[in-house]
Amino acid sequence: MKPGGRPGTMIICANCRNVLIRDVTLQNAPNWTVHFNHTERGVVTGIHIWNNSLLPNNDGFDCFSCKDVHFSDCDIRAGDDDFAILNSVDITVSNCSLNSRSSGIRLEATRYSTFTNLVIHANRGIGIYERGTGVTDHLLFTGVAIDTRLFTGHWWGKGEPIYIVASKPSGATGSGQIRDIKFSNISGEAENSMTLYGSPEEPIHDVSFDNVKFKIRLTRREVSDAVGGNFDFRWTATNLSNAVFTHDVAGLYGRFVDGLNVHNLTIEWGADNPGYFSSAIQCEDFSRLEIDGFEGRQASDSGEGTAIFLSRGSEVSIRNSKAAAGTNVFLSALSVKGERLFTGNDLARAKVAFQGDTAQFHSFANYLPRHR
Repeated sequence: MKPGGRPGTMIICANCRNVLIRDVTLQNAPNWTVHFNHTERGVVTGIHIWNNSLLPNNDGFDCFSCKDVHFSDCDIRAGDDDFAILNSVDITVSNCSLNSRSSGIRLEATRYSTFTNLVIHANRGIGIYERGTGVTDHLLFTGVAIDTRLFTGHWWGKGEPIYIVASKPSGATGSGQIRDIKFSNISGEAENSMTLYGSPEEPIHDVSFDNVKFKIRLTRREVSDAVGGNFDFRWTATNLSNAVFTHDVAGLYGRFVDGLNVHNLTIEWGADNPGYFSSAIQCEDFSRLEIDGFEGRQASDSGEGTAIFLSRGSEVSIRNSKAAAGTNVFLSALSVKGERLFTGNDLARAKVAFQGDTAQFHSFANYLPRHR
């Protein structure tokens, strides 16, 4: 084993420069497949990795403390993460097909990197983690098709297409920082929320969703009955006792987020939704929330629930949005202050426009539901 590697890793590049790997097929890695450690100026293209999907720790590419490394035109099938990128800068991943029982893309302490034209089939599509004192910022994801499926067993994740979590684990000296993350032209189907979860000490800052569309569907009934309706915070949790916990599943869920910008988001729901599926958008303990061009409704077909549910937040603007057919309450707000605009919204198909603390909105040019 060379410095920086793990036993069983097929290819290790540690303390290297000007690396080129191309047009190679790697199969059945017993551990990490390719590991870059403190490597600069790398190009990896045309690589096929076909690993056992039931084997943990057989990551596709692990890129630690690297700079200027570029991956393209790769096909990766692994039980564990397809890409695990930590403490790196100026990384690009493009034109890749990814299959995993963990994350298609896993990032931590990574900056100024882009991920474009990807197809991801995974338990967790894109996972961004921070704990301790790491910083993740200036990331762009564009042109990504994601299909997630909840797997039983010890795999991390519960079917989230996008997962961003920053926390302060027990014994850590500080909270990780996540900021300036952009998602554009993202679509697919998923079995859990797009999840953003910061901490009171360090919220997640400035995340944008532009032209994003997801259908949230019920997983296999036996899996849903066993492990559905949970959030999975392993790795960032303060201890294992609160790492996995019961939680309602919204289309987009955010807590401890400062600066969430949602533009042209569509949330659809599958049939036979379980009781733990809830609102299309749910945000708690937030600030600076902008929703422009949203379309959706609550998960329930029974006529109960809310399309957008907000609590304990400030500075909200909702514009140019549309209640989907079957919407019960379009907006419910509890302990929300500093509202800005509620304008240009089409709520004709909602039973009720507002519930709760909505008096401070500057509301005009909305098409409101008729009394029924």
